[in-house]
Amino acid sequence: MRFTYEGIFSKRPDGSYTVDFPDLPGCTSFGDDLDDAIEMGADMLESFLSISLTEGVELPRPELRHIDEPQRFSILVSVDVDPADDVPVRTTAEAAEMLGVSTSRVRQMISAGILERRKEGRDNLVTLESIERRLDHPRHSGRPKKRSAQPDSPQ
Repeated sequence: MRFTYEGIFSKRPDGSYTVDFPDLPGCTSFGDDLDDAIEMGADMLESFLSISLTEGVELPRPELRHIDEPQRFSILVSVDVDPADDVPVRTTAEAAEMLGVSTSRVRQMISAGILERRKEGRDNLVTLESIERRLDHPRHSGRPKKRSAQPDSPQ
């Protein structure tokens, strides 16, 4: 996905620049010169947006501002962000080893929706989060045990 936000660049007395993305509180960077500040700002914007999307944060609509100061100006900064690229994954073989099952069982768990996958080319990659979730809540083999009927009060 492509995102474009306005970066406000401020020139400092030493010739360096700070860049702030006012639509995204906390998204700030700096550079030794203007070229460096633009590059660093784009990197910060990409990281900020990727983390926000991965965490499900709703992003604000970008707004344009009028800057009328001699040492400040704005530049639109565009970045491509794919939050799926930042999701930790494991191969089916690694997932099988972590879960103590076979690779075919991992594929069955993917098909059943128990494990989440990311498709890269011909490979199925399993999200680390879904593996950890499964490890935290394991299922035991066999049928569930029947609970014995216990009377509420002795007779």
